[in-house]
Amino acid sequence: MIVKCTFMKSQKMSKEDETSCGGSAPCPGALELYGRAVSSGAVTDREPPACLRAIGLLQRSSDDPMMWVPVAPATAETIATHQMELDLAMLRSAIATTRATYAAAESTYIRTRETQEAPQALLQGEKVINAVLEREIAKCAATLLTVQPGGGRPESVLREALKRDEAALRRGVSQCTLYQNTVRGHVPTLNYIKRVIQCGAEVRTLDELVDRLIVCDDRVAFIPASEIRRDAALEIRDPIIIRYLVAGFGKAWERAAPINTEHQTRWAPKVTSHLQKKIIHMVITGHTDTSIAGRLGVSPRTVAEHVRKVSALLGSRSRAELGFLVARSGWLDRTPS
Repeated sequence: MIVKCTFMKSQKMSKEDETSCGGSAPCPGALELYGRAVSSGAVTDREPPACLRAIGLLQRSSDDPMMWVPVAPATAETIATHQMELDLAMLRSAIATTRATYAAAESTYIRTRETQEAPQALLQGEKVINAVLEREIAKCAATLLTVQPGGGRPESVLREALKRDEAALRRGVSQCTLYQNTVRGHVPTLNYIKRVIQCGAEVRTLDELVDRLIVCDDRVAFIPASEIRRDAALEIRDPIIIRYLVAGFGKAWERAAPINTEHQTRWAPKVTSHLQKKIIHMVITGHTDTSIAGRLGVSPRTVAEHVRKVSALLGSRSRAELGFLVARSGWLDRTPS
């Protein structure tokens, strides 16, 4: 195996030297000549091996140009590596300077981020969540987007929401709220909706909504932190995530139907029929009564009652049979009456 000589690359060799040496470490013949020079103090050679000259182990005598004197390997090494050591010291200095520059920038970065609000924060407990919501909605100056799934809301919750929302609307905030269709038959929620619409809010409904959402001025958003716990929320200030949430809201808003609190009695039968079809569709696609209730904003008992009515209509004795009978009858394809 031929070992390339890295020292030779740092020396300026002639083309003849490169050819005769082949760019390799000293060969056995060259080392034998070097040994004779060390033994006798000098050797006479018109052209000693280029590799010995290239790495500085033989130097021409100043007294006799035909004589070549040996140089101790440690001395030759020192001479050969001197410039490398200088270059390495300069490189290390440049690395240290660069690191110091970035260290100063890192300190500024950390100090600045510490003064900013965290991009996400977990809020636990209804009192904590309500306090933060009141604070952020009070700061709201332009837009307030809310998604309220789960059907009708408790009257106590609606009273608290009404205070916040009316104050924001009086300040000129543009409020858009999405509910599920089932609120059209819930009197307390309808009363709340009527009040905020009178103050300038827009309210629409859909069959199904993904989850609760509140966005203030595209600046801060709140989403549930857990599917199980109702007293945990995530406060989000990351502009990329907020932009994503707002875009999703916009798509749902385009599909939703505006609500008119003055004419809900004429709309209710259509909601019931359409809701029944949604429930049956979700049943035959494998959803449980509990998951259907949560997604459509009704109680599990209501889901079971609708399933019972359709089963009786089609003569089904089990949910497995119900799926077959629904598919065969084309019942889901009919336009709601």
